[in-house]
Amino acid sequence: MELNFKEEEPAITNFYYSVLEDQVRTHLNDSKARITESKTEGRLNLDEREVLEDELCYLKDLLEKAQGRESSTRSYIEQPQVQTEVIQGLNFEEEDQANVNFCLSVLEHQVRTHLKDNKARLTESKTEGRLNLDVQEDLLVCYLDEREVLEDELYHLLDLLEKTQGRQNSTRSYTDKSQVQTDVQQDLLAFLGEGSFGKVAKCLNLRNNETVAIKIHKSHLSNDDIEQEVAMLQALRAVDPDKNNLVRFIDSFDCQNCYCLAFEMLDKSLWDLMMDRRLTPLTLNEIRPITQQLLVAFHALKGLGIIHTDLKADNIMLVNHQDQPFKVKLIDFGLALPASKARIGMTMQIRSFRAPEVFLGLPISEAIDMWGLGCVMAFLYFSNYLFSHSSSYKTMKDICQMVGQPEDHLLNAGTKASHYFIKKVDSNNLEWRLMTAVENEHAKNPGDTGDDSEDDCYRRSVAERYRDFNLGGAVKAYMTMEDALEYEDGMEFLDFLKRLLHLDGERRLTPIQALQHNFITLAHLKDHSSTSYTEQAHEFMSVCTINSYSTFPFSKQQMYH
Repeated sequence: MELNFKEEEPAITNFYYSVLEDQVRTHLNDSKARITESKTEGRLNLDEREVLEDELCYLKDLLEKAQGRESSTRSYIEQPQVQTEVIQGLNFEEEDQANVNFCLSVLEHQVRTHLKDNKARLTESKTEGRLNLDVQEDLLVCYLDEREVLEDELYHLLDLLEKTQGRQNSTRSYTDKSQVQTDVQQDLLAFLGEGSFGKVAKCLNLRNNETVAIKIHKSHLSNDDIEQEVAMLQALRAVDPDKNNLVRFIDSFDCQNCYCLAFEMLDKSLWDLMMDRRLTPLTLNEIRPITQQLLVAFHALKGLGIIHTDLKADNIMLVNHQDQPFKVKLIDFGLALPASKARIGMTMQIRSFRAPEVFLGLPISEAIDMWGLGCVMAFLYFSNYLFSHSSSYKTMKDICQMVGQPEDHLLNAGTKASHYFIKKVDSNNLEWRLMTAVENEHAKNPGDTGDDSEDDCYRRSVAERYRDFNLGGAVKAYMTMEDALEYEDGMEFLDFLKRLLHLDGERRLTPIQALQHNFITLAHLKDHSSTSYTEQAHEFMSVCTINSYSTFPFSKQQMYH
């Protein structure tokens, strides 16, 4: 490839390379000292790998364009050799050093492949021109800003050595971006989040230029867990994901022995929305369309015989909040299961959203998702958990305060009722009462410790904040509305919430029943159609899909015909 640069440009390039080399060596020496001192563990993630490969690409481009200078054959791909010198100074065993060398050889191969592709693109486009000082300075600044990538790569190699000693596949990592690009033609754009299951990455599908969200499972998940999730996602394909407000599942694939799931790209979760609003509660007109869309989703799941089991604000995604405010979809079917496989005694749902039948050891059905929906609605209304999440006993205590104690026939049937309640003799009848905190502590029941998996930003639940109130009292105490029409809407909301939080799962509202409730249909506002509040309510509900089983009036014309 002939680019015909002026004679002085190779000298300028040489100067910048000498500066870069000094920076690399200085930084790596600092990294060695910090690693030795703190014994830091970590992994190179996809974002950092992308930056590293881009930097190598930039430098390779400089080398090829600066032909004619003595050091032009020196490639930045020798960076792994510099790393090897540093790692050797950490006194690993010979076997570990062999693993390091193998890792570096794999990395070198990947980089060379990447740079070869880049060179081909340069040749194809017949790139011509001058490499001016401004370009070189921009690249140098870019390098200095992102030089921590080198330290992260060392952490990655150190993690491989310490955690996978002696394993031939110690270099396997789901963070290998180049492998993702090669095998499934996905280009990483950003990381969206991380959970106990793994990470979610925003990627570009290079085949069709579609932006997708890829869920990268951690290696500790069993094949059964992954197969269960894929089976649930495959079952969802029987219904229209857009009409039923369910995330669209695109594909599944294996990347570097880590299982990946590709989904449509959505906006942000309701949890993120609440954080963006600094926990400002949503209005009833904002809560209503979210609830309606989730009811449609749960009606579809019920028709498929699927229980989601993990409803929470994190798993409800806004589709495009700017263009379609409060249009949502249900995501994350990693813990979903067929209703036919639900067994008494199973533990599911996060503790603060857990239905009474799960606590008490009663039969489990799709009704637990409706309880979870009630808890989500309360969270959006109060901007706080309705029930405590610090222990199972405290959650049950809050449930009893807010919506009452489960009836005796439920406690008699519950295989775990004795974890929270004690039978007492009253006249000739056996009755149950909630344990005191001391009694529960002495009972040492399983599952009654703090739930570290949940966010601890809410130290006091709504029930704890309003100890003298039940659910009705708490909702009314939280009302700031002065308008009579808004108050009436608030009372419909309260009635709806009580029906979703019925203690008996068999008597709890089903999705189809809930879709007919006044809070959703706005029937109670029929005589006030010209008010600004009603107009706003209809405007917010315009994002909801029309379904044959829903009588929701999507426009005033439909409402009054």
